[in-house]
Amino acid sequence: MTSNRIDTIADAVSTWMGTTASLVLHTIFFLGAFVLHWVFKVDIDTILLSLTTIVSLEAIYLALFIQRSVNSQSVRLEEVEEILEDVEEDLEKVEESLDEVEESLEDVEEELDDWEAKQLRRERKAAREAAKEEKEQEKSMDELHALAAELQRLIESLSSKRP
Repeated sequence: MTSNRIDTIADAVSTWMGTTASLVLHTIFFLGAFVLHWVFKVDIDTILLSLTTIVSLEAIYLALFIQRSVNSQSVRLEEVEEILEDVEEDLEKVEESLDEVEESLEDVEEELDDWEAKQLRRERKAAREAAKEEKEQEKSMDELHALAAELQRLIESLSSKRP
């Protein structure tokens, strides 16, 4: 038999031994051994010797199966531990990457804040220049209105002096 076949049988026996079916079968077997004495008058010492031997061998094999299961479980736990260590390393790398992304995001936010501040200064400067130009245009318009009014008075005064 190959090792895998033995492992499969050992796993099956270990698993089955903890079931209700195993409990029922063992109970029937032990009761059957005593029924041999009561019904068929088999010598009680022979029955007890046989049961003791069978139970002892079963206990030895169960202990071996249990130890084998513990060893197998230990190997599986070591494999899981290695996987967890790999996952922890991956998580550390992800955390480092997130830190870098966070720093980059902070840099972008600073640049955006700087850009917005510059844009706001440009808009304010443009608004001041537009207001200044508007005032100059109003002043020029006022001067033009004053000149037009002065011209109108001159025309009226010349019209009135003409015969």
